[in-house]
Amino acid sequence: MAPTATVTNSGPTTAGSAVTFTVSNLSGPDPNASFTYLVDWTGSGQFAMVPPDQVSGNSYYGVSFSHVYAQASPSGGYQAVVRLMDQYGGFTDYAQTVVVN
Repeated sequence: MAPTATVTNSGPTTAGSAVTFTVSNLSGPDPNASFTYLVDWTGSGQFAMVPPDQVSGNSYYGVSFSHVYAQASPSGGYQAVVRLMDQYGGFTDYAQTVVVN
């Protein structure tokens, strides 16, 4: 069974400013699961792991991490994808529209 969560972001924002992604209500098949966070920031299909030292909070209460978009988004926003992966390789993707002006 893949992990589940609620994912939100703080957009819209302006180019050069941070957008914060929040992952809350995390659950998985193992109550002691550890999670890895990967993000495709622009919807290009290229995922990057969010380094653990850039993740604040914990999986019980929720975590957050930020990203700075250097350029304004195309019309309709960036189509970011946050991937929540547990230590067993199960994952769930969460689409996020991020508007950067």
